[in-house]
Amino acid sequence: MRDFSAWIRTASHGWLDISSAVFLIFLLRGLRKMILMKQYPSGSQMLWWAVSLMRGWRTV
Repeated sequence: MRDFSAWIRTASHGWLDISSAVFLIFLLRGLRKMILMKQYPSGSQMLWWAVSLMRGWRTV
């Protein structure tokens, strides 16, 4: 995973690593689901995801 993260970092000129790339994928999928399908998560679910993402930020 470290090698893959390093490759992503090189390919994105230092803008992304594996954690931030996965975060962006989930963010875009979630926004698409909220905008196009009108499916919204509950407040507690959003808080749990935010804390989980912040806890694992830039660990690789």
